[in-house]
Amino acid sequence: EKSYASLLEMPLEVAEKIDLVDVFRRPEFVDEIVEQAIQLKIPAIWLQEGVINERAAEKARKAGMFVVMDRCVLKEHRARFG
Repeated sequence: EKSYASLLEMPLEVAEKIDLVDVFRRPEFVDEIVEQAIQLKIPAIWLQEGVINERAAEKARKAGMFVVMDRCVLKEHRARFG
């Protein structure tokens, strides 16, 4: 699949289909990612284990986004579904 350097570089027809942004970047990069996700009206952001940025998470929540922070998608899936 094609990748992009930032969310805003995606064509709008691609961005409109995104339900979740899964972040594997260091915490200092999360603010910009959240800003872009808000601009694109992406409904949810997931910050992987060790990715903690309370300021960005609160901004995302205030914008109406669902936020998960410092958790692994794979571990959560395994815990719930085996």
